[in-house]
Amino acid sequence: MFREESRSVPVEEGEVYDVTIQDIARQGDGIAR
Repeated sequence: MFREESRSVPVEEGEVYDVTIQDIARQGDGIAR
């Protein structure tokens, strides 16, 4: 089900970010930028 892929991500674990939810996907996941 989950694939282990090595790729860089634009966020760091444990950090706090100010974001705005711009859209909602069909699954209900917020798309924040």
